[in-house]
Amino acid sequence: KIMFTTINVGVNAIDGKLSIPTELYYVSARCHQNDNQSQLILVVPGNPGLIEFYIDFVDSLSYLTDYRHTIMVISHAGHVSPSTEIGSYYNLQDQVHHKTQFIEGLCNATYLSDLSPYNNVVLIGHSVGCYVSLKAKYILP
Repeated sequence: KIMFTTINVGVNAIDGKLSIPTELYYVSARCHQNDNQSQLILVVPGNPGLIEFYIDFVDSLSYLTDYRHTIMVISHAGHVSPSTEIGSYYNLQDQVHHKTQFIEGLCNATYLSDLSPYNNVVLIGHSVGCYVSLKAKYILP
């Protein structure tokens, strides 16, 4: 299953809005051999934080891994195209918080109910996405 969607993630720590519009693109695993081994590979982009630059990468990685894992790319907070958050700005700490909330939600099946909850998340960061991924890693259990 290939999906391009927009969801709302967490609580916006800056202005207290209920959620942050977030774009996702993912290719679902064909099947999980065992729910205890369900794995997500999450790509955290560099600037400008738009997922369109990573679609070919996600498709290729899915193919090369024989569709054994769900592979997803997530936009940065405030970088939805076209921006619906005019006037909202998110610093690096906000981006880390955004990704942390999203990963926790995926592991608890809060987001994207059509996907299994994930027990293992592999983070791939590009440029500033590496920084965000490393910081999120230290926050997550």
